[in-house]
Amino acid sequence: MKINKLSLFKALSYRALGTGSTFLISFFLTKNVSVSLGIAAAEFVIKVALYYFHDRVWDNLTKINFKIQK
Repeated sequence: MKINKLSLFKALSYRALGTGSTFLISFFLTKNVSVSLGIAAAEFVIKVALYYFHDRVWDNLTKINFKIQK
């Protein structure tokens, strides 16, 4: 599988913002740094992978150039 660097960078930068908010929310709810970091780390890894594969599928679909009635 070829890794598209731009897609990977976009996924990482977007997730950094989302993970920060996840950490803050989970810390507010749990008052536990360790639990909050664990939640944020799991969320980061899962969502980066989901975004990356979603972006690759989307890119491949646009290359197929579906014939849409104009």
